[in-house]
Amino acid sequence: MKELLNLLDNLVRPEQYRANLKEVKNLRLKAIKAAHKYHFENNEFYNKHCKAIGTGSEIDEKNFYQVLIPSEVFKSYPMDFPEENVEEFVKWLQGVSSIKVPAIDGSFKSLDDMLYEFDRRGILLGFSSGTSGRMTFLPRDKLTQNNLIKSYIATVNANVKLEMGKEYFVLGIPGKSYLQIAWNGRSVAEAISPGNVFYAFDELKADIVRIRTGVIKNFKEKLIGKLAGFMLPRIEKKAEEKILNKLKELKDRRIIYLAPPWILANVANRILDNGIDVKLHEDSIISSTGGFKGRKAIDRKELNKLLEEALGISSDRYTDLYGMTESNSIFMECFSNHVKHIPPWIEPFLLDDQLEPIEPHGKTTGRFGFIEPSALSYPGFILTGDKVTIDWDGCDSDDLNGPVILEIERLKGVEERGCAGVLSRTFEG
Repeated sequence: MKELLNLLDNLVRPEQYRANLKEVKNLRLKAIKAAHKYHFENNEFYNKHCKAIGTGSEIDEKNFYQVLIPSEVFKSYPMDFPEENVEEFVKWLQGVSSIKVPAIDGSFKSLDDMLYEFDRRGILLGFSSGTSGRMTFLPRDKLTQNNLIKSYIATVNANVKLEMGKEYFVLGIPGKSYLQIAWNGRSVAEAISPGNVFYAFDELKADIVRIRTGVIKNFKEKLIGKLAGFMLPRIEKKAEEKILNKLKELKDRRIIYLAPPWILANVANRILDNGIDVKLHEDSIISSTGGFKGRKAIDRKELNKLLEEALGISSDRYTDLYGMTESNSIFMECFSNHVKHIPPWIEPFLLDDQLEPIEPHGKTTGRFGFIEPSALSYPGFILTGDKVTIDWDGCDSDDLNGPVILEIERLKGVEERGCAGVLSRTFEG
């Protein structure tokens, strides 16, 4: 573990985006091999997974793609409601974890109560959910949480020189929630500028998310679902109003404004429809993540124009992000060419329909997989359900090295999921 931590300390840094590619790759491969060995020795599921394909504690680069774990593994618990049978849930969680999971038995009145108890004992169970309503849970101990925060900040710092402690964040996400996107946004923003963070939503409970996807325990929850269907769209409108008022308050000041794209669009339309003067400082950053999932999509060019007219800054200051619950990093669009640079500590893969690797040359499209050695509490060797196009030659418009993601879509027949989709479905009328 000590060797792996030392490797990660040198690897997960903003300067690695501009370092020599061969040197970065050599460091990354060492970290991946050390991470593989660690998870092989400490993770029951990963150990069996590797042995089933003839891989031991040592691994060669040419075999990396073979040990990727389908993301569905992290929602394979054997019950519908984990909070009602925590002892069995803990057994399942221990099987997919590379850390010691605390013994918790009995049951809890709510899913949020259970998540809080894990959090109190040092394990964040960040969740996401797809259209089926079945939640994905990723266990992160304090070390893996800290690695996530460090990774996010390193990526942002590689693209924008942050003024630590002086930035002001306007976030169109809940300030309190175990939804992974909310935890990530809050934790990273507070690490960059403690106390200088505004949240459009107060809290989003996991039980409400579950109920809104149609996974209901009883008649009482059915009534709660109907009431939530009436109230939550109004809460979203109120959140948009709060964002608008905060933007007016911060007029002419540099801010970092992050929200799902439909909230960015709704707020911008409010500004223009009402003739409100909200001109941000030209160095402000606008960011979105997760796409329009379930909402009426707006073409990127149209959204760029809308944001420029409403907020008075160049659309070059608008960057879209790509992330997932299973990842400990974020893929950020550069401001020069608006392509998503793959963090240098991540090893990306594209696989064909037979799950064989596609040669990493030129522009290729396939099922996306990645290895992320900074995930220590679970194996960051992930096979996603996303179809991705990568330009392996990178971006010519800036000095950030490495391959870039050009397009992302969900594979046909694979459940639509993601944290932005959770927010969309939960607050939609």
